[in-house]
Formats: sequence, structure tokens, C-alpha cells
Amino acid sequence: MESMKVPDYIESTQQQWDEEYQSQMWDYLSGITEYARYSVVYGYIRKFLSSEGILDMGCGTGILFDMLLDKEKEGYLGVDLSHEAVKIATAKSSAEIFAAETLMNISLRSTTMSLFLMNLYSMYQTPHRSCLNIPGF
Repeated sequence: MESMKVPDYIESTQQQWDEEYQSQMWDYLSGITEYARYSVVYGYIRKFLSSEGILDMGCGTGILFDMLLDKEKEGYLGVDLSHEAVKIATAKSSAEIFAAETLMNISLRSTTMSLFLMNLYSMYQTPHRSCLNIPGF
């Protein structure tokens, strides 16, 4: 059996993520094969969202944002390392709600968020509770 090299996304740079989005490597995430997973995540959003908003780390092109109702989009902040992904996501809203940043460098509009999503991000990063000043996390 041939061994496959599994990409190490933890070590990926912003440039590598941008190149992957430009090459459409991540387009499958918006396809039907991923719909069930996103639907489960959206179910949790509906269950636990209060009025404070959502911090979506690793928002990519804003797939979860697309699923939200208008009132659920209030207070939303999507953050991704890839400038290319954020460029695509930004076209979905006139508000400045998407940012190309890292977990360690994000600047929050508000320190009150009712949901902190790391849908795919947690597969590629090891978050530390102390790196965000968000009460309750």
C-alpha cells in the first residue's frame, strides 16, 4: 500500500491558504457532501444563539453566514487566516463583518459573544482559552 502524505494545516502559512482558496481546493465545502455537517452546526447556532452575536473562527468563504437568518447575522464576526477566503465572504455583506486575521491577533468589536464557533478551525489549530478576552470562555 502506498503511503499518502497528509497535509499539515497547522503549519500552513497565510500565503498557502490563499493559494488553496485561489485554486478552489476548498470549494467542496459549499457542496452537498458537506451540507449535513453544516446543518448540524447551524442547529447548534439556533439552539444556543442569544442576542450577543457569533464569532466564527475559520469562517472561510462565509458558508455558515449564508445559512443564518437576517436577525442571526446581527453581531456576527467571521475571521479567517486567508485573505482570499475573506475577500469572497466580504462580497456577501455590506457590513464589515469579515476579517483576515489569526486567533492570536483578532480585534473584537465587542467582548460579548454568545457563540464562539471553530467549525473546521479546531482541526488545524490548538486554541488556548487565554488568547481571547471573552467572558465565559
